[in-house]
Amino acid sequence: MSTITEEEENYARMSLLLSGVSQRAARVFFDSVFHPSCLDRSIKGASFKLGKLKYKTINLYQWDLLFPGQGDLPDSKTFDVTLIITLLRNLADLNTPQEGFDNLPSAADITPSADLATIKHYRNCIAHNIDGKIKRSLFNQAWNDISGAVGRLGCKTMLDECEELRTKILERSTVPWNVRVEHKIVHQRKGQTIGQYTNESQQIVPYCRSEYKAQENTRGKDLTIALKTGGAQQVRTMPLDRIPVECKSSERRYLIEHKWSTSAQINHILEKWKIEEGNFIMTRASKYVFECVQENSCVTITACSGVGKTATLRYVVLKMIGEGYDAVLVTNPQDIVRYHNPNQKTLFVIDDLCGTYSINQSDLDSWESVIDRVKENIQNKVTKIIVACRLQVYQDGQFEALSIFTTNVCNLLSKDLCLTHIEKQSIAELYLKNNLQNENPEKHNISDFFKNPYLVFETEIDQLKKRHYKKYCALALCVMFNNALKEQLFTDEIDIATTTVIENTCLACRLDKGTSRIALLDELKSLEHMFIKNEQGVYKAKHDKLFDLLTYYFGKEMIQCLICNAHSQIISQKMLFDETYYIDRLITIVPPKFHDHYIQRIIDDWLKGRLRYIFNNINLKIQQFSKIFLFKLYTLDISFQNQLAFVRDNKDNGTVLLHCCYSGVLLSLIQEVLNRGVDVNLCNCLGVSPLLGSVMRGHTEFVKLLLDNMADTNKCESKGLSPLYAACQTGQMEVVKLLLDNKADINKCLYNGASSLYIACQEKRIEIVKLLLDNKADIDQCLFNGISPLYLACKDNYIEVVKILTENKADTNKCTDDGTSPLYIACQNNHIEIVQILLDNKADVNKCRDNGKFPLYVACNYNHIEIVKILLDDKADINKCDTDKQSPLFLACGLNHREIVQLLLDNKADINKCRDNGMSPLYIASVKNHIEVVKLLLYNKADINKCDDYGHSPLYISTHWNRIELVKLLMDTGADINMCDFQGKSPLFIALKNKHIEVVKLLLDNADLLEP
Repeated sequence: MSTITEEEENYARMSLLLSGVSQRAARVFFDSVFHPSCLDRSIKGASFKLGKLKYKTINLYQWDLLFPGQGDLPDSKTFDVTLIITLLRNLADLNTPQEGFDNLPSAADITPSADLATIKHYRNCIAHNIDGKIKRSLFNQAWNDISGAVGRLGCKTMLDECEELRTKILERSTVPWNVRVEHKIVHQRKGQTIGQYTNESQQIVPYCRSEYKAQENTRGKDLTIALKTGGAQQVRTMPLDRIPVECKSSERRYLIEHKWSTSAQINHILEKWKIEEGNFIMTRASKYVFECVQENSCVTITACSGVGKTATLRYVVLKMIGEGYDAVLVTNPQDIVRYHNPNQKTLFVIDDLCGTYSINQSDLDSWESVIDRVKENIQNKVTKIIVACRLQVYQDGQFEALSIFTTNVCNLLSKDLCLTHIEKQSIAELYLKNNLQNENPEKHNISDFFKNPYLVFETEIDQLKKRHYKKYCALALCVMFNNALKEQLFTDEIDIATTTVIENTCLACRLDKGTSRIALLDELKSLEHMFIKNEQGVYKAKHDKLFDLLTYYFGKEMIQCLICNAHSQIISQKMLFDETYYIDRLITIVPPKFHDHYIQRIIDDWLKGRLRYIFNNINLKIQQFSKIFLFKLYTLDISFQNQLAFVRDNKDNGTVLLHCCYSGVLLSLIQEVLNRGVDVNLCNCLGVSPLLGSVMRGHTEFVKLLLDNMADTNKCESKGLSPLYAACQTGQMEVVKLLLDNKADINKCLYNGASSLYIACQEKRIEIVKLLLDNKADIDQCLFNGISPLYLACKDNYIEVVKILTENKADTNKCTDDGTSPLYIACQNNHIEIVQILLDNKADVNKCRDNGKFPLYVACNYNHIEIVKILLDDKADINKCDTDKQSPLFLACGLNHREIVQLLLDNKADINKCRDNGMSPLYIASVKNHIEVVKLLLYNKADINKCDDYGHSPLYISTHWNRIELVKLLMDTGADINMCDFQGKSPLFIALKNKHIEVVKLLLDNADLLEP
């Protein structure tokens, strides 16, 4: 087997870096912002905002990780770097990098958001790498950028890990299965397993371009892998339990969920649209939109939700494909620029433009950055754009910035395009068409369906109840199993408890309890498209609202069966004990004669360890029910009460005490449980104690009771989160005081070094910051990467926090691990008032980072004019240089920051100070063709003939690059026309060599100055 080339090895190392330590570093930072113990609450609190990102930015697999359901909690360990960055970008209070999140940040930007953007940028480069090779120069630059980001986001250990990975010998055991599947050869020789490497070489195997497709059968037991290499194709199906363990998690998920080529993904989606087109009813609106797209370059379809925007858009797209157009489904505005082909008819397609419920600011910003290019692209008449947009988004004032989408608008709610009565009739008849309707056409009134769909569905289910018992039972089972009816329940061996639920449901539906499960599965399949859908082997209602209807229906028809057999979440969330507290028209009211059954079911679930459902029961928020429930508990046998008190949750191992505190119900039960000997400090599997749980959920009365019972105020969960930290994070001033009065360790930190003071500063809890400082909190306690509370406040422009910290003598010169001072980061981010506060408090105006860059340098780099003025007024060293000997003036000249150049010259900057390669400010301005800066330098007597280390003068380099105006300017100002470089080449020689005719003429026009 051939040995690996250097460029292939670079690719493998880079893949390992990005898929391993880089992702872990991003997760470390993510966990510091969204602590794992509070992650569930943070995500649920932002569910509306996240909903706008669904499908467009967050895919379905990632969505399931955020909202796992069935009592599970989201875990950042399951998040990939893309999801981590998406959440931080949209939910955290982070400053956007100077270059944005979608571009590689400048080397001077070392903010966490810039570090995340760096990882994102290079991850995308790897994802789009076709040949599996990386050149040495790009590899070195990328490695330095990524490892620097890793060190800042993570810790020094991770930085060391980067350096070790850069040089270690790569053996087959070093490279995990999930490193860039698309470039692997899967060897299938005799005696080998899919994904294994041969023993012929201990080096990494060079990979060729292969394409993979995978599909699980409905029972989920086999994985079919199709391999294409060149023109050959092999297909192999094997049991999942025989796939190597290293590929089961990451590779199986990759193959099933991800990632075909872009064109293959689009083709797959379009094929699905073609299949679904049979359910589309032609309307006057669809005809009109099609005509508009044919006649115009950009068309917008708008209406409110549920009117048919998406269906109309898909219909028109398929029609345009028939007209010879390529359809490109756009997820990012950059796609329109990236995939524009002026020689091919192309239709770019966008659904839910700029958000769903309200305008998405990040989407709007993305469009504004490319809108001019897009306008230019659609001028050629063969490139078109069609978008669907929610009406409330379209009517937002900010939308006017996207003028190309406001020219040709099809409002499906307008008088001319809204659905006619006949069209509504046709749509309803199509979607209600099934065997039951054909047998009972008189039962269906289409108008009734639009006015009250529940009545129509109720009629349908009533018909099933009378004549189709197995279909009726299949729907009931969907409710019993909480809208997650796995196909394996009908085909595989099942436990006694599951068997009992199915048998009891059969009996309630007038079936024999021994009814064949396979027969029930067949009936369940027959209900697809009307009531049921199948998602990866799990049957569920077609829509969440339909599931609510089913639950309500069966709650009326078989309440006792539901109470005894339904999933605990149905009992907890879908049933109400007393109609006095009726909160939802689709919630089931438990009849009085079944009250005892209902309470007994709760006690049974308690005994089985389903505490997370018990204490989140909606009825426990009702005082009357709580009294009845507690009375029932107190009537139980004492030994049974003791047994219940010591039950722990079968999911998170939390105690009754912890779940009471989490949910904030049954306060009086806490003392009863404690009286029975339950340890007040017992934690769940994540290390969360009852006290911490109470603080996290904001239940102050519970905190007081626990403290009265000697709860440990310093008991932390597995990541180091203390009750005091959680209270400071969430702004609970009263709880903070209680904890401090009970000897909470004020300087106790998270695993990353974040203290209570740090998080209070980060969340801008001003009064809590003051309280902590009054109680002697360590004002300079830093994260493990050296970020202090003052640095954080300066970075994020928290002016009031900075004032409080400096008034309390925070160290204004305390730097991060890479030497970045609070003053430096404030200058970089253009926080003028904070810069002044720091200087007033003796911040070192010339303090350098490890790379030699300093506040004045970074202010000049970002063209922060007011900052530069403040620094110069404070006697900043105007001629100080970085490690490359670049002065502020040199930098400003190279970046064409004319005002700053003038400001520096007015303050006596050394106009001829050169960097380490001999380039002067005039030289770099000439190289970059910054004519106004050159004029300014010449006016201030810059040495016009100062050369770099190769003997190249400003005139020589201007001649070389054919800068005609610049050559004339330099000659008019007295540049030496005969000055040669160290190889003896003159400006005239290089102009002749490069065939710069106009420059040659200029030089010859000054022939009297030329040496013979």
